[in-house]
Amino acid sequence: MVKKNTKEKHLIQGILSLLIIVLINYISSNTFYRFDLTSEKRYTLSGITKDILGDMDDVFYIKVYLDGDIPIGFKRMAKSVKELLDEFRIYAKDIIQYEFVNPSSEEDTEIRNRVYANLNKKGLKPTNVHLKDKEGSTIEKIIFPGAIIHYKNIEFPLNLLKNNPGLSAEVNLNNSIQSLEYEFIKAIHNLNNPVISKVAFIEAMGS
Repeated sequence: MVKKNTKEKHLIQGILSLLIIVLINYISSNTFYRFDLTSEKRYTLSGITKDILGDMDDVFYIKVYLDGDIPIGFKRMAKSVKELLDEFRIYAKDIIQYEFVNPSSEEDTEIRNRVYANLNKKGLKPTNVHLKDKEGSTIEKIIFPGAIIHYKNIEFPLNLLKNNPGLSAEVNLNNSIQSLEYEFIKAIHNLNNPVISKVAFIEAMGS
């Protein structure tokens, strides 16, 4: 009798453990989260960012032009942008929407150049990079490390690459990635509150 009860107890414990694992997997697959593993709290949104995201009144649709065959450093930037925007969506829900676009996807050179000219006209700054093709030859390519934020009837260009000529390309890229939250939330704030002083925003972000 004791053996039977022990066996039933183990069976129940096994079923409960299995249910807990299934539940954890379900929650993990349907929830975006990040662990802050750094003393600098690089992966934690600031309080002012959370407040701004919670106070948005209309959809912000963001096109990020960091897709396709781009250098590893810019792929890292693209990954950081995606993680940041996913985290924005935790607080702003569907008010933040985005897609990644490859401006070089068009094979026709004339059409592709028109796409480039249109992005440049809208305010996105191109940059030339060098890539290796399949044969190992070096080719030059134009990329647009930036985004266009669509809000109501406004299109706002956001250049993400900081280009300080006194610094190396790697340092400039790292600085650009570190300032992504500030650049995106500043643009969102200014579009959502055009009459509020930008100085007040800068002071709030710095506090």
